[in-house]
Amino acid sequence: WVFMSIRPTAGIMGRRKGERSDRSQWLPKFAGDHDRRSGADKLDDSSPAQPLNREKIRFDDADTAFILGRGGKTKHKIARVSGAKLELHERSNVVEICGSEDECRKARKYIMLVQAQRVGPVHVDATHDDGDLTVIDVPSSCVGFVTGTQGNFLRACEEEWGTLMFFCDYRGPNIDGKAVERLAIFGLPVGRSGAELKVMAAIETKLPGYFTNGLGDTTCSEEWGMDTLPLSSEDLSFALGKEGATRKKLARSSGCILEYVGQVAYMVGERAERQRARDYITWLLQQRTGPVFIDISNRTDATGVDVPTEWTGILKGSTLRDVEYETDTFCFLEGDVDSSNRLLIFGSHRGRKQAERKVRDLIRVRPRQPASDNGADRYNKSETIVKAEVRISPVVAAAIELERLLAIQHSTGTKVTQNGTESVSVQGYEQQVAQAKKHLHEYIYNLKVEEEFVVPKDVPFHIFIAKGGDGKSSVLETVRNHTRVRVKVIQADKKILLAGVFSVVANAKRDLQSFLGSFVTQHIHLEKPQLEKVSVLGREQFPKLQDFRHLCAAQINKELCCLTLSGAPEAVAEAHGCVEAFFRQQGWSQPRSELYAWKHNMKAQSRGEHLGERELGPSSTRRAAELMQLTNDDSAFILGRGGKTKHKIAKVSGAQLELHEHNNTIEIIGAELERRRARKYIELVRAQRMGPVNVDETHDDGDLTMIAVPHHCVGFVTGAQGNFLRTCEEEWATLMFFCDYQGPGGEGGGVEKLAIFGNKAGRTGAELKVMAAIETKIPGFFTKDCTDNVSPNDWGRDSLNLGNEELSFALGKDGSTRKKLARASGCILEYVGNTAFMAGTSGARRRARDYLGWLMKQRTGTVYVDIEGRTDVCAVDIPDGLDAVASVFKSMTLRSLEQETGTFCFLEGNASKSDRLLIFSQDRNWREKAKAIALERIDQRMKTPGHHQRSEPRHWEEHHKSEHSSHMDQSRTESAEVSDTFTLRGDISVHVVIQTGPDGQDPVVEDVEHTTGTKLTLVRDKGVIQIHGAPEKVAQAKRQLQQFIDRFVTCRIQLPPPITAALANKVSHYIRPMPWIAAAEVDEAKDLLKIQGHQDSVDQTFKVLREVYRDHGLELLESDIVTSKKGADEHSYSMRYISKGKGADVLRVSEDDAAFILGRGGKTKHKIARVSGATLELHERNNTVEIFGGDPERRKARKYVELVRAQRVGPVNVDEVHDDGDLTMIAVPHNCVGFVTGSQGNFLRTCEEEWGTLMFFCDYQGPSTDGMGGAERLAIFGDLNGRCGAELKVMAAIETKLPGYYTTNLGDTHSWDEWGTDTVPLEQDQLSYALGKKGSTRRKLAKASGCILEYVGSVAFLAGSLAARQRCREYLGWLCDQVCNKTGRISIDPTTRDDVTLVPVPKDCIGYVMGDKRKTLSRLEEDWETLIFFVDSQSLPTYQDVEGLAIFGAERGRAGTELKVMGAVETKLPQFFTKGVGDFHYPHEWGVDTLPLGNEDLSFALGKDGSTRRKLARASGCILEYVGNVAYMAGTVPERRRARDYLTWLMRQRLGPVTVDFAGRDDMLVVDIPDQMRGMTKASALRDVEKETGTFCFFQGDNSTSNALLVCGHQQEDRAHAQHILQDLLVRGASRPKPRRRVEGPVPANVRRTGSDDSDHAPERPKPRLRMNYGGAPGPSARDEQSSDESDSGSHTGSESDHSSQSDDDARSPAAAPQTRVGGFIPRGRQWASEDSGSGSDEEIVPYWRGGGTKF
Repeated sequence: WVFMSIRPTAGIMGRRKGERSDRSQWLPKFAGDHDRRSGADKLDDSSPAQPLNREKIRFDDADTAFILGRGGKTKHKIARVSGAKLELHERSNVVEICGSEDECRKARKYIMLVQAQRVGPVHVDATHDDGDLTVIDVPSSCVGFVTGTQGNFLRACEEEWGTLMFFCDYRGPNIDGKAVERLAIFGLPVGRSGAELKVMAAIETKLPGYFTNGLGDTTCSEEWGMDTLPLSSEDLSFALGKEGATRKKLARSSGCILEYVGQVAYMVGERAERQRARDYITWLLQQRTGPVFIDISNRTDATGVDVPTEWTGILKGSTLRDVEYETDTFCFLEGDVDSSNRLLIFGSHRGRKQAERKVRDLIRVRPRQPASDNGADRYNKSETIVKAEVRISPVVAAAIELERLLAIQHSTGTKVTQNGTESVSVQGYEQQVAQAKKHLHEYIYNLKVEEEFVVPKDVPFHIFIAKGGDGKSSVLETVRNHTRVRVKVIQADKKILLAGVFSVVANAKRDLQSFLGSFVTQHIHLEKPQLEKVSVLGREQFPKLQDFRHLCAAQINKELCCLTLSGAPEAVAEAHGCVEAFFRQQGWSQPRSELYAWKHNMKAQSRGEHLGERELGPSSTRRAAELMQLTNDDSAFILGRGGKTKHKIAKVSGAQLELHEHNNTIEIIGAELERRRARKYIELVRAQRMGPVNVDETHDDGDLTMIAVPHHCVGFVTGAQGNFLRTCEEEWATLMFFCDYQGPGGEGGGVEKLAIFGNKAGRTGAELKVMAAIETKIPGFFTKDCTDNVSPNDWGRDSLNLGNEELSFALGKDGSTRKKLARASGCILEYVGNTAFMAGTSGARRRARDYLGWLMKQRTGTVYVDIEGRTDVCAVDIPDGLDAVASVFKSMTLRSLEQETGTFCFLEGNASKSDRLLIFSQDRNWREKAKAIALERIDQRMKTPGHHQRSEPRHWEEHHKSEHSSHMDQSRTESAEVSDTFTLRGDISVHVVIQTGPDGQDPVVEDVEHTTGTKLTLVRDKGVIQIHGAPEKVAQAKRQLQQFIDRFVTCRIQLPPPITAALANKVSHYIRPMPWIAAAEVDEAKDLLKIQGHQDSVDQTFKVLREVYRDHGLELLESDIVTSKKGADEHSYSMRYISKGKGADVLRVSEDDAAFILGRGGKTKHKIARVSGATLELHERNNTVEIFGGDPERRKARKYVELVRAQRVGPVNVDEVHDDGDLTMIAVPHNCVGFVTGSQGNFLRTCEEEWGTLMFFCDYQGPSTDGMGGAERLAIFGDLNGRCGAELKVMAAIETKLPGYYTTNLGDTHSWDEWGTDTVPLEQDQLSYALGKKGSTRRKLAKASGCILEYVGSVAFLAGSLAARQRCREYLGWLCDQVCNKTGRISIDPTTRDDVTLVPVPKDCIGYVMGDKRKTLSRLEEDWETLIFFVDSQSLPTYQDVEGLAIFGAERGRAGTELKVMGAVETKLPQFFTKGVGDFHYPHEWGVDTLPLGNEDLSFALGKDGSTRRKLARASGCILEYVGNVAYMAGTVPERRRARDYLTWLMRQRLGPVTVDFAGRDDMLVVDIPDQMRGMTKASALRDVEKETGTFCFFQGDNSTSNALLVCGHQQEDRAHAQHILQDLLVRGASRPKPRRRVEGPVPANVRRTGSDDSDHAPERPKPRLRMNYGGAPGPSARDEQSSDESDSGSHTGSESDHSSQSDDDARSPAAAPQTRVGGFIPRGRQWASEDSGSGSDEEIVPYWRGGGTKF
């Protein structure tokens, strides 16, 4: 060791005594081409494995936590350094060590050192050295620096090098007598060396020269050793790189430990590794001064990649650095980087291969630099070169440096040329040109220039430099302050010099030009007697004006009797006001004036167009400008969102519009006709803002078309928020207004007039669009008597009737075929009903008719066209030798060709044997472009394997054809062709294989055809692909298809509830249409997103998902994502099974119908299933809907599916035959249809979701009992309760739109039917109070009473059973009485009611129980669906200092609320309810049990924030609340028994193991956990499983040795869900369960029940490594299925901060009980404490009221 003579240490400076010299200790750092392990290592591999030892060490709590460390880091570090496995059992404070004897010994040593570190200094001496210790001296002054903030530096060293490091009181020999501390480093030699160098570098930073003083260039001759290399300051900075990136790169590529200690590079490792590191550093430093040339012929660590010179620009800077970082290599261009043609790559064999592949990919993807003009043939002809110009001024041209242009040229790979003082041209490929333009703009904007601003001759110079009379800054000062430009004024020459950065100068120049551009000119017409006095006025008064400095001219033309004012708008307006004031003073009438934009007036004068010079030409053709004054609101309305309205007016009128928002004026520039139209449109838009638009014959300038729209179609034609009209306006460049047109004929009966402004073609197109919309709403309105018609006029309209199938074919997907025909023919083509309307010139209409006729013929047969004499066609001859013509020009290829070129193309005759392709279009350029693409396609096909290579690819002579034909015949003779099929997987849709890939890849069918030379035919209805070709080619095609299919995955993502609705929209519009996505659906009930598709496409969907998450301030976690391939285990608890009395129907639907039935995020399918009661499965692969259920459910589901399908294509017809006892019809007035539908149907969708119904507007033809005309029928399907609720919702909406429609003269009505509807009129103040904030009070009344309650206008409608309506009427009456009675107390007799519970509340606790502004009680009402009132003294027993709290609602809700109130009172007044209460069992079906708890037991049973209490309540199905130290359990007998058992088992866990006899129990699942997987089910993981599934889990017996995990819960699906998550934990090794919602379904097939019959369930599928056992009966009873999970009330009325444990969904469903129920209420007397307790003593159990035995 060379370094030993300078400063010996115990580390890398020399090998310590006893340290092993073999390489088996060292971690391989350089993965080269050879095996770096020693022979001893290889012998070790073949030697028998050493026996594993297991040791256990017990600690106290503090030591256990310290050994575990934050997040388990300390434990992991000990395991990593020692090589042993550590398991820490926190419950028993035991650390279990597993490993070889040597590993266990090291682990024990490290644990003892960590334990000693917690209480004081760590003592390390020679006895601790097992060949894993290095000790280094650290000067005392550097200890804090080496330790770092909170030990961060040492922790970083430990993590980087896999070591353990301690400062210790080591007393070895002191080298130089200075005060030092000893740092012990434990680990492998490689790790110790790296960590030691890190510490040395830190000390050297603190004490420069401590290690490197006098150290030179040294080389060690040993096989393993250390070299040093001194560096200069500049070299060190260059070799270090940003944040040490260069050093790390050199270390990784060389395989050597490299660290810079001061200015010396230390290299530690094998001799070859050190030599590589030295070479790399040397070459790196040589690059600073010049080119580097290296002979790599004899090097094993180098690879050379030839790179064309024009491509070297892309291998500079960050691109090459990224390659080095990703591949752990060291790369640079050999020689001069600008002219080099070879890239050198150094590193391991694998790294070099990866880097070489990445470089070649970069070269292939990156467009090549365009060659010079004379060498254009050197690059690929298919790549298109573009040329762009960047305009520059002479000032910029003079400042541009040629060197900077060359730098931009080299960096982007383009050709950059400066064209004098006008422009800079950029030539290259599109991507390169865009990048070069960006660099050019950045460079130009930062140039320092000096530019002259020339003042126009007509503008006085003083305008720019004159200050205001009040000291206001001049224009130049304002511009300078705003832009920070340097200004120099040369007044003599009337020049202004602007200096600074070009962007600043340009902004200043623009501000000055904007100031000049705002100038106006106003002509004021005078009479001759007025001229003299006005002239005197101007001389005397104008100079006194405030803005006189900005007045350019004020001149009187005596010949024209006109005063001309020019200048800034403020100055001209002030001067004009002065003149008007003078006229009023003189008593003259106000003069006529005209206002023009000054800049346009100046242009007109420069052309000789002066006011009065009429002989220069007609005024209608001269462009001029005029101003219109607007208000603030008008300005914003005319501008429109994003300026759209202003642009529309300008486009339709032909005039140019400039809106000046600072003074609310709009400038109209154009000819007289254009300006007149623009003024007209502006006035109409202004009128539209205030009310109806009036349009009559005076508005017609040859640009108006009026169309009558039936009243009930107005909303449909307008569209949601006017979207349909806006779309028509944008498509056809028109303006459209609904108006009160009063022309000839007066008002039409039941119609409104729609005015369309624009040119003839635009008006016609928009008119046909509107006609099509009306025809959709009212079939036959326009086409009832329409026949085929051909107009003889040059411009006219033809019509052609089509059949239903023809219409669908001629329309195409989303109207694509219609648009294609219209674009190709140049004709306006629209389908109004089943009639095609063609408008335009006679030639365009003739073309459209021909194209449409040929298209129809293609449906039934072949098409041959005589193209002689036609000027709209181009034919492409197809070579005779080209096989499979149809595969070359398949439908998708032709469609993309048509879309790209605007043509109409088809193969003449038989598509598979056609000899020419016909291309039709009105535009010759489009036809030629399509022809070029088609020829290129043929050329590519002819060049594929199996085809003859031709010297002239674009011309086919006869000898080429014959030669090619003979070649193909010979090929067919040599190899016989075969046919085979490839079946697609069931989860992969057929459309996927014919879609273009997410990154532009060819469809897989097309790609396989091209690469294998086979012919593939897709049989859509069978889901198979037929393959035809040579046997080896067919096998190759099947392999490629299988590789594509194997990449398909299923991804399930658990969604946060806040984004589920937003993501459903994204899935429908963005994810599901993405290429290679087979299915994407959001299950909103479970907050689960399921995506099936190709891995590449699924990866791209995460971009959309992460964007949605970011928009909501969330982050997509990897733990929420589960990805699996076909064959992965499905959810066992969601398997479908067949039960008795149920069957399955299969409906075949079209692809469009399937998408419509599925709906956005699967909502429509779920709605149909919920309303019908059947289960629906939609198979997108074969477009079938499977309906499972009983006969009535399937019949309803089939009916609903057919109605939904009918809704997609037109009106829905519903009559009496559709009524299976599930139909209600309601008449909706025409003018309320849009309001009831809501924006995009939102109101109806909300009603359907709230009430579980399906709703359709339909043309119902049954008997009408109300005789109402002008109404549409709304059909509501569902059960009676849902239909009634939805009907009242619709009635409330109609009443809002038409007040009094239902409630006129409607009073207080009673229905005595068992099911009926009552009405209660309310006053306005009562209505507001009974409605509540956002309807909260109304919902509380409805839930508490069990009645449907809706306010229709000011009348309350009560629907439901007789008892429910009576309760709701009473509750509503009490609530309304409180409007006047502010005390809020009611008077009741509790002994006569079965829906009330009275709770005594001490007066001292009233405020505590109520909360701030009654918030606590309101929250309890909402959580438990109850109503709470205070009762008066007449309703109370004679007790002092208490108030009575009456709780109304269902039994379970009242019990939960009651216990919450008791808990609050008990917190405020301990022992109020619980004094003397003992262990009490109530024997009847529904009741309350009590169980006293000790203080420690209470804390343990409560849990953090009440989590344990909620867990037990949810698992048992019982209402569980702690009132003081007493646990109250309310519910049925099985629920209370479960709660008592779970609570007892929980308490016993505090004291020791718990053993449970689960025989005969139906609420328990036993899971066998293998020994090696027990660590996956630690306490925190089980708590997560419990929280997610609503179960209670614990180990049977000793936690550390037991294999039986008990899963307790009252619901079968909860236990199955817990089993599934535990299975995920064990099989996937997840650290925590994936978030999932409870999923309903049968018991998993692999779970065994004891004593149960599973014949009705799915067949058993055993799963490895997991055994499940159930105890008890097949499942819980109906009563046990009820959940009593409480929702957090958030009040301050409990004994904990979180008071709830019952979910909203479960709380709404009262538990079933054998007693007779009346509307969900059990008639019984209150039983508490001593009542029916079976005990004769009141000492043990105190009555409910403390003062006596009377009970409520």
